[in-house]
Amino acid sequence: MHKGNFAFVSRTRGIAGALGSLLLSSLAEAHPTPVVPVRTGFDLPGSVRIGVEIDPRCFAEDPEQEPYTYARAFANLSDNAKEVWRKQARRFIPEHIIFEFDPGGRVEPEFTMRFELKDGVEFEQAEDVVVIVAESVIDLPAGARAYRIHARKAGFLTVMFLNEIGGEPVKRVQALFPGETSYWLEFRGGAGSQEVEEGGGSSRSSLVEGFAAVLPRGWDHLLFIVGFALLSWNAGRLLRQAAAFTLAHVLTLVIVSGGFLAAPASTVEPLIAASLVCVAVDNVMRPTKFRWRLAMIFVFGLAHGFGLGADFLDHHPQSAPGGLRLAEFTLGVEFAQVAAIAAVLLLTFKWREWERYRARIVMPVSLVIAALGFWLMVERLGG
Repeated sequence: MHKGNFAFVSRTRGIAGALGSLLLSSLAEAHPTPVVPVRTGFDLPGSVRIGVEIDPRCFAEDPEQEPYTYARAFANLSDNAKEVWRKQARRFIPEHIIFEFDPGGRVEPEFTMRFELKDGVEFEQAEDVVVIVAESVIDLPAGARAYRIHARKAGFLTVMFLNEIGGEPVKRVQALFPGETSYWLEFRGGAGSQEVEEGGGSSRSSLVEGFAAVLPRGWDHLLFIVGFALLSWNAGRLLRQAAAFTLAHVLTLVIVSGGFLAAPASTVEPLIAASLVCVAVDNVMRPTKFRWRLAMIFVFGLAHGFGLGADFLDHHPQSAPGGLRLAEFTLGVEFAQVAAIAAVLLLTFKWREWERYRARIVMPVSLVIAALGFWLMVERLGG
């Protein structure tokens, strides 16, 4: 080998070795991103016990690069340093988590702080990891029958929703990314007991919840229905479009609520927003392409079904039998769809035969729907 080439290869190997050592060193120093477990216990008469476990690394800008706090280091920590951590923990909780009861609304528990080993084990070895445990016991709001938490959008860590009722762990565990809300944990409230509601009932029936999933909560579902109903003055065509949407969203609603398949909200929600844009643009650009329109409504109906399935799971614990409640919820959704279509027909019936109906009503309303859908899509993709 030429001497110059040999020197080049040697230098290259040296650089590669140095980079490899640096990479291995970085990997060795990095730690998993901490999660924030929220453990709630419904085991005291008329009271709720809430505990939040906080790794001190959560207070750093880049927690992965921060070392764990081991028992040996914690033993040498000054009282002032511990107090600083307590204050940071008190600020951290309301910045990342919202606690809510139904009825009763949001509550702001007052927490006491203590230090213990991760996962609640006793101090045994110098290498044990120390965490902050915030605890609060609050009175159960009068008449409360359900409980959930929100992971604030401004937060940057995953929050775990963990619960016990009567000393028994609730089977369903949920991980919440920033901006997400847990399902409603339903229970019987009162001074004497807190139990899982055997029938899964809540303060409102599943039929009402299904209706509310479209009106007023699901205004994106509502706008899609308005979009395809607006153009269809022919009763047969309108019926077929409504049937395509119903078949599609019921299919995925049942699949999701049954636990057979799930799709992340980060994918489903932008797709639902995109459906508004597509149906509105189709009203403006392709009003006579009926077969294409049926296919489009069916495909986007599948996305709407995923969203409605997530709404159903938010209001009904997965561990409770849900066949009847799912049927009621679905029926409520269909009642809302019929109500929306009926409202569109009633509001536009007077002008359906007007020669300028398309130019003066269909196109302006469709453009508004498209603009709202585009805004919503950008917001959801950015969130």
